[in-house]
Amino acid sequence: MLSSQPNAADYGVHYALIKETLTLALRDRQDAAADCYRIQIQLATPVSGIRTIVMDSGLTEKTSLLLLWKALEIIARQHLHKDDLVQLFGYYQYKNRYHIAIDYFAPQMQQDTFWTLYQHIAQGTETGEIMPKATLCQRYKCTLATLTQTLVALKAIGFEIRNSNTNKQIKEGMVLIPYPYPTLNERSLQRLTIL
Repeated sequence: MLSSQPNAADYGVHYALIKETLTLALRDRQDAAADCYRIQIQLATPVSGIRTIVMDSGLTEKTSLLLLWKALEIIARQHLHKDDLVQLFGYYQYKNRYHIAIDYFAPQMQQDTFWTLYQHIAQGTETGEIMPKATLCQRYKCTLATLTQTLVALKAIGFEIRNSNTNKQIKEGMVLIPYPYPTLNERSLQRLTIL
């Protein structure tokens, strides 16, 4: 089990490898919560025999995304000989070698625009490309304000989001979401930039 503090965890991530599937389950201390959402990743090419990664969360907080993805990163480093999620899944300018699907089981998550937009982003059709914000709003059926608020929230928990403020090579009104998972850490210069 991975936890925030030894012997006093406020949450824990249990993981197991069964056949070709790596499963992770994020739970609070009581471990009583039912699954609130599931992220399932199908790998086009197996990594150390793993074809599927299933991450379940009993938490609905936005930071639970960071907890799950960073737990996967720790497991990848310790057991799969990959330094980070980018090494595990591939650099954003290459063709995706994976498919991500998300299911929400908690009713409040199905109605929350943050989670709805993250579901679109995770599916990866707009990740890895510089896109007009207006196009993303049309595809995601949201307002510019909602899109901006969601991108700022994702960046705050470690997702790499780029625009003209963070990268001068990106034109005004455009955005780049390189990865559908958090890649920034507390030392990342991109984390300090403002969208």
